Amino acid sequence: MTGLFPTFAQAKATVDRSLRSNSGQHQSSAEQGLPLGSTTTLTAETAEAGMTIGVLGAKGGCGATTIALNLAAALARNYGDAALIDANFQSPDAAILLGREPKHSLVELIARHNEIDNDLLAACSAPLLEGQACGSCRLFSGPADGSGARTTSLSHLAECIDSLRDFGRYYVVDLPGHLDKHLVTMLDRLDYVLLVFEATIPSVAGARRWLKIFAELDYPQNKIIPVLNRAGGQLKQVEADLPSLLGRNYAKLPNAFIVSQNCASAGAPA
Repeated sequence: MTGLFPTFAQAKATVDRSLRSNSGQHQSSAEQGLPLGSTTTLTAETAEAGMTIGVLGAKGGCGATTIALNLAAALARNYGDAALIDANFQSPDAAILLGREPKHSLVELIARHNEIDNDLLAACSAPLLEGQACGSCRLFSGPADGSGARTTSLSHLAECIDSLRDFGRYYVVDLPGHLDKHLVTMLDRLDYVLLVFEATIPSVAGARRWLKIFAELDYPQNKIIPVLNRAGGQLKQVEADLPSLLGRNYAKLPNAFIVSQNCASAGAPA
């Protein structure tokens, strides 16, 4: 699972600038992707309590899970409080990638969403990193064996999200890529969605399909943030054509294969 944010700062800067650009506070030319390293920040005054950010891969293997993991860690490091919710009940990759699993799963938390308090949240989560080096960052995940998919859907999680907002500042939700009514219910609840894609023909085609679906669902454009992962590779012509293919701004992350592999081996973000 490759293609992560090379540093916490790049994760934060990319999303910060994308959010500001999409909200109209900073407009970049549609002819270019949004570069990394922006000094634009999402301050305590502009951030809403309990903000939810979904991460969706336009196609399998785009690196969406790794981006979600690093984004949660970056937000925790910079703002002190964030959580990663692995919403793929059938294949909870975040827990597998990190090599840790909450003692009580996300499925149990959802079943008791009307009783949520700090003690229940602590029992149903695991630290994202050992020693919490990135701040207060929790991982919520279904059972690693995928058994949660038999009893729990994204619609159930969507009901739980509203209850969670009062207990945290940021929730990053790693979304499965299968379109059904449960995913749409979940998408409706989210404040922002990062649509992760690569500069390959199949991946760009997938991104275009998702953007069309989002438009048909009447989502405002500033809710959706396309993110080009592994930018600067060999498919330079595809990248050059992205402005016309997507018809809108997009953020881009450089290829970081070696860093990604080292982090995957260590089971920790950069």
